[in-house]
Amino acid sequence: MSTPGPRKLHLLNTTVERLALDYVPYHWPELGKFAFQGGFSVRPPWEGFREKKWYATELRRYENFKPLVEPYTDEWVEADCIAALVPDAAGQVFTVHINGVALEELSESFGFRKRMLLQNLPIRVTTCAARLTGGGSMRHGEPRSYSVSLDIKPFSR
Repeated sequence: MSTPGPRKLHLLNTTVERLALDYVPYHWPELGKFAFQGGFSVRPPWEGFREKKWYATELRRYENFKPLVEPYTDEWVEADCIAALVPDAAGQVFTVHINGVALEELSESFGFRKRMLLQNLPIRVTTCAARLTGGGSMRHGEPRSYSVSLDIKPFSR
């Protein structure tokens, strides 16, 4: 028995509008590869970890993510969209925003600041294509996490 592929969703791209910038952000060239490097996963935390300090943060991140794929949270989905990489005041940590939802902080180890300086770009919001995949359940009933892949050339470290 073959497993059906993911449901293809079309997300309205309101990422930039919701940030209310007074400039048009630089958009990284699209490669169509959506490399895992520069991506991350989102999943509901295991209930057994309720007492851990990070549980509330992980649950909030998952709850913030769900509206992006509703009403298809019980299905395996794939959706292409635009992500904004929003730097902190020091330009060291970049938060990934999609349609008004802050999803993940990526540290300088991902090389965004270095890449921006090499491109002679100011350290400010940039955008890139992104792909959300996941959801539903795997064959044994375990919930499938979501991944967010950024379509950016991998950074050399």
